Amino acid sequence: MSLKIYTIINCKDCHEFHKIVDEVCEELNMSKQLVDVDIEENLKTNLEEMVKYDVMSIPHTLVCNDGVPHHGMSGILTKQQLLELINNV
Repeated sequence: MSLKIYTIINCKDCHEFHKIVDEVCEELNMSKQLVDVDIEENLKTNLEEMVKYDVMSIPHTLVCNDGVPHHGMSGILTKQQLLELINNV
C-alpha cells in the first residue's frame, strides 16, 4: 500500500501536511509519492492523471494498493483522518 499526495509547491498548508504524511508512512512502513503541481509549469502534465483520479482540489491524498488508487480525499487531513482513510482500503 502507498500514498500519492497532490500538492502545490508553494502551499504552506501542504508543507505542514507533508509532515503528517511522513509520520504516518513511517509508522505504517508505507511508501509515498508527492506530486507537486506547479500551476505554471507542470499542471498540463499532471492534469490528465488528476482528472482520471477525480483530484478536484489540492492537497489531495490517494491511497493506492499495488499502484492502483482505491480511495481519495481532498484537504489537509489530520493524522487520525489519514489513518482512517488508509484503513478503509
